[in-house]
Amino acid sequence: MTLLATPENLWQRAIDLGQACRQIGRTLLSLDLLIAAVALHHNAVLVTFDADFEAIASVSAPASQPPDPPCLKP
Repeated sequence: MTLLATPENLWQRAIDLGQACRQIGRTLLSLDLLIAAVALHHNAVLVTFDADFEAIASVSAPASQPPDPPCLKP
């Protein structure tokens, strides 16, 4: 697993994302906003089942994407 460094402007970027999400009627958890800010800084693809990241994706890029469903074996 690769750890991504936190940028100097992490908190400001998270605040900006949170404000943009509130403008579209979504209030998100601070931790989600911080995770998104780090991913955006590194142009990382964020794979998550958390639907809150869809709001972040709608106000910023790169978009989050849901993971592929696990393979179920009988």
